[in-house]
Amino acid sequence: MTNFEIKVKVHDMDSIINAIKKSGATYQCDMHHIDYYFNIGTFKEKIRDINGNEYQEISYSRTETFGRKESKYNIKKIKQEEKNALLKQKEILCVVNKARTLWTYKNTRIHLDNVMGLGRFLELETIIKDISAPKGLKEFKEVLELLKINQEDTVACSYSDLILKNQKSYSSPVLINKFAGI
Repeated sequence: MTNFEIKVKVHDMDSIINAIKKSGATYQCDMHHIDYYFNIGTFKEKIRDINGNEYQEISYSRTETFGRKESKYNIKKIKQEEKNALLKQKEILCVVNKARTLWTYKNTRIHLDNVMGLGRFLELETIIKDISAPKGLKEFKEVLELLKINQEDTVACSYSDLILKNQKSYSSPVLINKFAGI
């Protein structure tokens, strides 16, 4: 699968939520994610634990640049036993713990994330599945405009890269295992 995506640091969550509501986006749900990263950089692999009862093996590649990125990704649902086996087999480089509120606008997923140790972010992911890439890009730009997102305010890398940059003095993986009310 392919998507167009962007990530920005959120300084005024109320303004972003109001803009999302005004855009006509639909609220989907609140989730708690724990992402266990095995590879970082341009190609990433991770196991995602969603609310402690749904598990995914995710791989993706994208260039870590400011502004809009194109991401190629694969998501495979797995069972808890598979998750546990993979976590024992592979070296965990980083764990990202976040609360996520999901909204959707047409083919675009709008994530409001509160990431432990990093703060609040907004991510957009326009999924190129049932639409062409040019139509997806048009929708992506439409959502940027509706939410008044300045592409110059974007974050160039993933949460795992940000956490590792903040903790680079550690020689062991950064493990964040408690939700702790984020």
